[in-house]
Amino acid sequence: MLQARAAGEDETVGVYPLVRTEVTGVDLVNDEATLITTVGEFNLSSIHGVYEPEQ
Repeated sequence: MLQARAAGEDETVGVYPLVRTEVTGVDLVNDEATLITTVGEFNLSSIHGVYEPEQ
């Protein structure tokens, strides 16, 4: 998560970056499932949404 703050404001808001990639595998060996993609590996708990491309 990234923290964002507007100029002149004291409060921050958490934002999550959007990553567009293709899932190439899933690692279930560790305590937490990991998605393997063309841009890197992501813990399943850090993923907020998955969408299939329109065909």
